[in-house]
Amino acid sequence: MPAAPSDPTDLENQLAFETLMSDVSTRLIAAPDQAFASTLEQALGETARFFGADCGQLLAVHGPQSEVRVLNTWCDDTVEPRWRERIASEQPAAATRATRMRSVNPCVIPRNHRVEEALAAASDAGDLAPFERLLAALRRPYDDTPQHAAYAEPAPPAVTACYRTFCGT
Repeated sequence: MPAAPSDPTDLENQLAFETLMSDVSTRLIAAPDQAFASTLEQALGETARFFGADCGQLLAVHGPQSEVRVLNTWCDDTVEPRWRERIASEQPAAATRATRMRSVNPCVIPRNHRVEEALAAASDAGDLAPFERLLAALRRPYDDTPQHAAYAEPAPPAVTACYRTFCGT
């Protein structure tokens, strides 16, 4: 059994949180279908503000691979204007920031479906061309070029829906 908090503010915070959760739960249970979305958004806002956040999300985790899906998002009305104001005043300018970000975030990564395509072509048909194209793209991962655009794209949903690697991802 966990030890009781020694600081009275811990107990006060715990009580405040439990009260909030009780109130939110009661409102969600009682909300009519047509008002549920707005009630949920209000609950997310109250919960986010309780923790000092200006955005909050309700997530669902499901399936054997514990896929995470965003069900609802709440953001304080002041978030976007504050963000735009901040980035407008920041140095360096947006173009310089974008260039810096592109220099450390590769366009091309060795995506599993592309690696498997190259390996299958090589092992099944003795065709090294797909491997050579993949290797050429990976040699210049920060270059955003039309000939390597396919290697920057994620796998199609039909591939990722049931895809599992040796490491469980």
